Amino acid sequence: MKKYDIVFSIPVHEKYEVVIDLVLNMFHYNQNCAIVLHYSNGFRDAKSDFISFDTFERKIVEIGNVYINPETVRTGVFDIIQAHISNFRYVESLIDFDFFAITASNEVFIRGGLYSHIRGYDCGVTFIDVDTVKTWMISDLAKQDMVLKGYLASRGWSKIMGSHVEGSFYKKDIMSEIIDHIEQFFNYKEKGVIYARDEIFFSTILWNISQDRKVRILENGLYCWTPWDKFYENWDVFIRDIKRLRSKENKIFSVKRVPREINHYVRRFIRKDAGYLKEEQELLGTDKIRSINMLQISLCELRARFLAFHREIRNDLLSSAFVIRYKPFLKKLLFKG
Repeated sequence: MKKYDIVFSIPVHEKYEVVIDLVLNMFHYNQNCAIVLHYSNGFRDAKSDFISFDTFERKIVEIGNVYINPETVRTGVFDIIQAHISNFRYVESLIDFDFFAITASNEVFIRGGLYSHIRGYDCGVTFIDVDTVKTWMISDLAKQDMVLKGYLASRGWSKIMGSHVEGSFYKKDIMSEIIDHIEQFFNYKEKGVIYARDEIFFSTILWNISQDRKVRILENGLYCWTPWDKFYENWDVFIRDIKRLRSKENKIFSVKRVPREINHYVRRFIRKDAGYLKEEQELLGTDKIRSINMLQISLCELRARFLAFHREIRNDLLSSAFVIRYKPFLKKLLFKG
């Protein structure tokens, strides 16, 4: 049985060439790792600018160390946890590995060394206490989940703890135990309260089992950086962010969210900077996978920051009490089209 340091779990739903871009990015920065993909409904028929689905699957085989989960479960906004559970169950008996890491399809790595950073721990999360963090929308929704609360009570547990998932990691045996618990009460076919269960279930079970025995948790341990402090439309990653994160001796190895566009300027910068641009062009058989120069970086970054500033001002305006009252009229007046 082949042994890997890390298996990255990624649900995918669109743009085959962007998935390949992510695969090459992850393998460049993470040696001796594997990837398990979950195809959403419709992925096989998704539109793609460069290659067909059949070509995509041939290229994935050519790259190697990418495992395709044969099961497709329902996925959507706030409805993704079952894809990661299915991915884990698929690979846990097929291959051996130290860590299982939860990853997004709009996440990219910016530096190597992740395995050395996490190898001394059983898992890494950033706990969010739903009883004290009132501004997190998911807090109230999780506390309305009577199925979750009923299971916790049956175990003599009561605490619900959240964590963002991108950048979280778990030892294989820890994740297996966590999923054993989840499968005892969660049936994804019964929707119930709609919320991001992946940001609650994994971390809640982890927190509660860690109260009964010692678990080496890297707290504040998410290795993926997302600008959560901004409005959701402005969770863009700029090149200045990447350079800042790289310049510090910090614990960040990947960033989210980078648009799923093969020639988005951040993707162009990363693959040129990392040195896998030519490999990607040859793999996809096209020179339309573009590079980027310093002038283009400056112009693209300036435009992206201007658009982000415009969105921020718009959202600030639309959130004021006056604007809320006259929102339909003002949206048509100020932001038509």
